[in-house]
Amino acid sequence: MLRRLDEEERYRQVVVDELGHRVKNKLATIHAILRHELRGHPQTWDRVSGRLRALSTADDFLLQADGEGIDMRELLALELKPYGENRVRMHGQPLRLCGRMPSVLALIVHELATNAAKYGALSVEEGCVSIGWRKDGQEIAIDWTESGGLAASRSGAASGRI
Repeated sequence: MLRRLDEEERYRQVVVDELGHRVKNKLATIHAILRHELRGHPQTWDRVSGRLRALSTADDFLLQADGEGIDMRELLALELKPYGENRVRMHGQPLRLCGRMPSVLALIVHELATNAAKYGALSVEEGCVSIGWRKDGQEIAIDWTESGGLAASRSGAASGRI
């Protein structure tokens, strides 16, 4: 039984490593295509390439999961940097996240940000996301609020507890 569990763990690690490699290759290909297509527009290229690098950094963080932990603000900044620093407001006390929590939270924030970029506040230039957090006993309360985006029927405030 232990041998089989060990084999399964090795297989899982190979798959995770391969997926990470493929994601990096796809991002590098997108980077090369956009660099070529935007060669006559250096200011646009600078903005786009910075956002692509931020996406790559966030993916690298998720794949590393080295157990050192990360501060909540730093994790949110990594995930939200591609959308522009002036469009995201963060408020909360320093909070160190350890164990599996950083990876899980990174996936949740990535999903919220992707939805905001498709349908909510980050889908329009004047939109903004505000994220607040506080420790509440053994839980972390996180408030995600979107403003300046699309109508409330598609966007608005979301709040969750971890």
